[in-house]
Amino acid sequence: MLSHPDQFAPSHSNEMLCQASITKNYATEMAIMVTNRAMELMGSYGYIRDYHVEKYWRDVKELQLWLGGAQLGRFDVVRGYYPYKML
Repeated sequence: MLSHPDQFAPSHSNEMLCQASITKNYATEMAIMVTNRAMELMGSYGYIRDYHVEKYWRDVKELQLWLGGAQLGRFDVVRGYYPYKML
């Protein structure tokens, strides 16, 4: 069911940026955690390019950095909760 646009904040507001940053940070952190766990379970085979786990980890880190990095995303989350105006 589609919801009415008035139920949410404007698309470029700090609240929507905050929610999008929370989602992005959570998804990338979980993907990194899962691939790290897979690499640990595979031992030294997790780092060998013959297996795909090493490529998945590189792809997830690249995605996290391409999206602005974890610290920048956390800053966006904090900016959504506190009324700090940047100069």
